[in-house]
Amino acid sequence: MSLQLPPTNLLSRLILFLYRIRVFLYLSILIPVWILNRKSGVPLIAYLVFKGYGSFFSKVCALTCGFLYLFGIFLRMVGTAYIGKDSVWGGKISSGYTSQGPYRFLRHPIYQGSFLMLISLVPMCSASGGTFLLVAGGGITFFLAVFEEKSLSESYPTYESDMKRVPRFTFRKSYIRFLVTEGVRKIIEKWSEAIRSESFNLAFVAGFFAFAATFRTLYFWVFFIMTLTGLLSVQGLRSRTTQPDDSSPKEG
Repeated sequence: MSLQLPPTNLLSRLILFLYRIRVFLYLSILIPVWILNRKSGVPLIAYLVFKGYGSFFSKVCALTCGFLYLFGIFLRMVGTAYIGKDSVWGGKISSGYTSQGPYRFLRHPIYQGSFLMLISLVPMCSASGGTFLLVAGGGITFFLAVFEEKSLSESYPTYESDMKRVPRFTFRKSYIRFLVTEGVRKIIEKWSEAIRSESFNLAFVAGFFAFAATFRTLYFWVFFIMTLTGLLSVQGLRSRTTQPDDSSPKEG
């Protein structure tokens, strides 16, 4: 769900530009996080070992982070199933917004999923790296949410009243019930769209679980590459099988 803020001045144009490169903004924070992790010592999760809890509890904590990351992907997939992959990743400006599905309960289910994914990575970083990841990633997510709200409120007079009854990120019991019923059914119905939108994240979480179980970086890359290759292959095969057959007889 993305709308254009009218570029009436330089600031508006800059904000719109930052919105359009939102994926790059997220990826750009990984470089300073990597530098801080290398300079700042061990990951936060390693303190479980230092305190005498052993590697078993460290792996349990890492696997818990993996499930939190997976839950974030699930939230993003539910939102994508209702608004489409192009609205999530595309640079084109969409017109209109939806109040159906998860958007009845939450203004930004996709950004909420992104934020949970960021939180799940913090224990795998050093103290300074995790802090930077949380602050920078959370700041970008909040900026995107506020920008979309401003754009929608300027384009749709009723959106102001919608914002008052729908929280920005807060969970409600009714939202949880929706996720495990309608949300799951919608993902099954739109599984191709949802998986295509989250292929990279699904491959990442596969590598995440492999690393969490072994604490060996090699296993992360093996499972990441294998999963991503498999997902892309399935998508390519499906796109070929769904294309119309040009060799079939035509009228005229």
